[in-house]
Amino acid sequence: MERKTCCAAVVTAAVAFAGCGGSGPLSRADLAKKGEAICKQQIARFYAIARRAGSLKAGLSTALPMIVRSVDQLAALKPPTELRAEYARFISLEHARLLRIQRALAGRPLPQPTTPQGHAEDRVRDELGLPSCR
Repeated sequence: MERKTCCAAVVTAAVAFAGCGGSGPLSRADLAKKGEAICKQQIARFYAIARRAGSLKAGLSTALPMIVRSVDQLAALKPPTELRAEYARFISLEHARLLRIQRALAGRPLPQPTTPQGHAEDRVRDELGLPSCR
C-alpha cells in the first residue's frame, strides 16, 4: 500500500512539473491560461490566509513563501518567442513586487520607483492576458 502511495505521488509530481514548463514555448493562449491559474490560486490562498491572520503584516508574513512559489511558477513558464521580452518585463515586475513586500515586512524603507508604476504594470499584465496577476 505504501509503495502505491509513493508511486502515485511521483506520477502526480511529474505531471504537475510537465504542465508548468514543458519542453518548448507555450502559445499565447496557454501562457495566459496557465499564468492566470497560478495567479488566481495565489489570490485565493492569500485571502484565506489574510482572513485568519488578523493584520496585513501577519498575513503577508505567513503568505510570503506561497507568494515566492507563485513567482517561481510564473518564471518557469516559457512564453512564445514573440512575447519573451514582454514576459521578462512581467517577471521583473513580479520580482520587484516581491522585494517591496520583503522590505516592508523587514521594516526597511521601500525603494523609490525610477519610473511611474501602476498603469504601466497593469498594461504589461493585460497585454499578456494576465489581469489576475495584480
